[in-house]
Amino acid sequence: LPGQLSPKPAVEGGAAGVGVGIGAAAALGQQFGQTMFGSGGALSATPPAANPADRMAKLDELKKQGLITEEEYKAKRLEILASI
Repeated sequence: LPGQLSPKPAVEGGAAGVGVGIGAAAALGQQFGQTMFGSGGALSATPPAANPADRMAKLDELKKQGLITEEEYKAKRLEILASI
């Protein structure tokens, strides 16, 4: 009909696509953390280093590379120290 607007078709990569991307990134981050540090589940590809000094060195390296946040670093550091 004249004067009426027709709905615009969905555009790929719009705001909904961004939300999905963020959700997927969060899931990947969790999976990475479980793989690196172990979760007791099937996702652990490699066991954590048996030696606390080795685990601490690996943790320091991950932080230096920007692969984990300060909060993740502190939490994991406390966990390693508690296991000694």
